[in-house]
This record gives sequence, C-alpha cells and structure tokens, in this order.
Amino acid sequence: PEIEKSIMGDHSMRLPAELEKYAAASEPDAALVAEGYNWVEKFFSCGDPAVTAPLASAMFLAPLASLLPLGFGLALIGPSGTRKSSLTAAALSLWGKFTKDSLPLSFMSSMNFIERVGFLGKDLPLVIDNFVPSMKDAHSSLLTRLAHTVGDQTGRGRMTANQEIRSSKPMRGLCILTGEAFPERITVGYIYMMQ
Repeated sequence: PEIEKSIMGDHSMRLPAELEKYAAASEPDAALVAEGYNWVEKFFSCGDPAVTAPLASAMFLAPLASLLPLGFGLALIGPSGTRKSSLTAAALSLWGKFTKDSLPLSFMSSMNFIERVGFLGKDLPLVIDNFVPSMKDAHSSLLTRLAHTVGDQTGRGRMTANQEIRSSKPMRGLCILTGEAFPERITVGYIYMMQ
C-alpha cells in the first residue's frame, strides 16, 4: 500500500512487504472502537495476565512512541511449542491481519534490514520472531545490537562511499521479541521479559 499526506505535504512511498499487513482506519469509527474494546476483553482471557496484559498494553503504547521516549522492548519467552508466536500474532491482530506465520520480522533477518523496517514502522508494534538459543553466535550478536538500538533509541552511524555522514535511522516503534530464551546479560534494562 502507499502512504499519502505527510506533514510536509502530499507524497507517496512504497512500504516494504513486512509492513503491508498493518492497517488503520483513515477516519474515526465508533464500530471499530467497540471492536477494539471487545478485542481487549478476549485477549486478556486467552492466557496468563502476566503475559497478556503487557502485550495488550504494548499495542496501545506503540502509537505514542514518537511522543514518549520508550527506550525498552518486550520479550515473550518460552519453550518451543508454547504458542509464543500465536499469542503475539493475536496481539498484533489489533493492527492488521497477522498470523503466527506472517509476523513482520524474524531473527533470520539482518540487523540492517530490521533497523530499516523499524525506522519505517514509525509508531507501530514491531514483532521480531523466534530467537533460537542454539544459533547462539548469529542470534546473540543480533540481539545485542537490537537491545542497545531499542534501549538507547539510536540508529547505527553510517557513512557514504564519499566519507559523508548519513543520518542514522533509529527504530521508531515498540519492539516485541519472541524466543525460547534470551541471554540476561544482553537484555537487562532494555527488554521486559515475559514467560
């Protein structure tokens, strides 16, 4: 889909496929508000409130990311087969049509790719699915950079081939991670863990 009417005037841009499933009403709609309230009631009852409450809250907090410096992300942790991705997709369904198989990003993506999608996904809850401890080296390196990017709210500094400084592109939404386990030394202070 194309996004139009920016603050600087009308223009269009093509979103990456990872953000195309997100949808929002273009005008206020009382029926959608009522549907949102019903969604919250159903979502809270589909699991442990220690998990569903922060996940549901994140769906409503993410649109405020450009107004409130968040400086943290969420992580849903559990053994394989405990429906972490399904529960996260159910939470994300407030923002579009998501399933456990259509979450926006995974830990198989590169950090550059995740940062770029996170920058374009301004004020959105952005799920990065399936941290696998057995892929420790590749995933831990990515997780370390991701935790600091989210916590410090900074993008990676870069230069052009001509040695000119390029503006950084920090993640501008609320990052939600899923995985079997996360190294505590990496995420303490940046990522709120839910099991």
